[in-house]
Amino acid sequence: MQLIGSAEFPPGGGRLADADRASIVRITTMQPPLPRPRFEAFLTDVAAICRREATSDVLVGYLM
Repeated sequence: MQLIGSAEFPPGGGRLADADRASIVRITTMQPPLPRPRFEAFLTDVAAICRREATSDVLVGYLM
């Protein structure tokens, strides 16, 4: 979680906004955790955000 929460995430590419990093940390540490299929979908969405193929709007669905 320390890497994701740092300003250097994602390494080697465009940087995420502080609010986006905070949302990612919150989602990955929430209790109860996301079911495995939903967590895998979340990771796919985070990768798309890092590649600038999606916006951080996709994170809202995981916070509900």
